[in-house]
Amino acid sequence: MRYIISSLILSLFTCAIFAQDKLPDAANLPNQVGDIIFNPQTDRYDFKLCDKDNIYQYYGLNTSYQGEAKALKKELFGKMVYQHQFKLVTGSVTVRFIVNCKGQTGWYRIYQLDASYRKVAFPPVFVTMVLDAVKSLKGWIPGKLPNGSVCDTYYYLHFKVVNGHVKDIAI
Repeated sequence: MRYIISSLILSLFTCAIFAQDKLPDAANLPNQVGDIIFNPQTDRYDFKLCDKDNIYQYYGLNTSYQGEAKALKKELFGKMVYQHQFKLVTGSVTVRFIVNCKGQTGWYRIYQLDASYRKVAFPPVFVTMVLDAVKSLKGWIPGKLPNGSVCDTYYYLHFKVVNGHVKDIAI
């Protein structure tokens, strides 16, 4: 029994040491997981950040929409028109973007997953419909830091799609 325990401890210790060699160099890691970096091919040059070095997550700073979630969803659902060509679209579309300190939005990123959570590419016309609906939202209220100053924040909207119908929007 003592031999088994000693062997087990030695094995765990050896694994821990070798695992240290597998970690990436910290200098090669992003500052934050999910940071959106400007892409000159897709992002507007006229969208300005107030502080490019400090873009915060929305949930801690109360970035919101005029009329709250109810108004936001009402606007979005009003722009999501079902088309028969979308009947095979089932899964989710997440649109991630930045709300700047002026309540303007930009730097949109889109993630698409099928019903089994695998990356997928839905028909471009469907994705464009979702993205255009999000881009049309004009009632954003920027987040505020504890000192009261407004700031740039990341935001995301998650669309659940079943047979081409947007069934839910998570905020």
